Amino acid sequence: QAVLVATNTPSSTTKSSLLSCPTGIVKYEYLFYLYNATAFNYTRYEQTYRALSDRTTLLFAFVHYKSQWALDDISVTRLNTTTNLIANGGFETGTLAPFSVCPPSSTYSAGTVQRGDTKTGNYSFVDSSHQPYDFLWQTFATVPQQEYVITYSLRNFGPAPNLFVAFLAALNTTTQTTNAATTTQQPTT
Repeated sequence: QAVLVATNTPSSTTKSSLLSCPTGIVKYEYLFYLYNATAFNYTRYEQTYRALSDRTTLLFAFVHYKSQWALDDISVTRLNTTTNLIANGGFETGTLAPFSVCPPSSTYSAGTVQRGDTKTGNYSFVDSSHQPYDFLWQTFATVPQQEYVITYSLRNFGPAPNLFVAFLAALNTTTQTTNAATTTQQPTT
């Protein structure tokens, strides 16, 4: 079983060709990942991010071969504030908007908003994509060099093999700092 270790180390990476959407990504930083995790109930995760750009995209990647993931209560706030910059972070409209899914939800086992299996409220995002990865994402305004707190609740319904990744992408970068501090959690054995 994986043990989570938190570190405050830079983890900036240049654009990857694997990210086919959204477009305009200049840099991305991994916040957290789980690989071959066992089933667990909703767990709240929190990371801190120093913005590199005036527009940032929060992305989640999902793959689950034997079951599904559920994601709920997504929030991004500027440090020491309470205003959530993510719209519909609890999916309580019953729709994805203004989130986007890539590949689109017409693909096999792609993620959708579903009633039930929630941390709070009536709806959550549920994903059981096998291949390729599903990306759930939303773009929001940020102030370069300001710190933001990212929180979300995640549930894993089944056994390995599976993968969940959370990361942030800088768009239309106005300020680039390769040593931007982030709080990164990575599973270790």
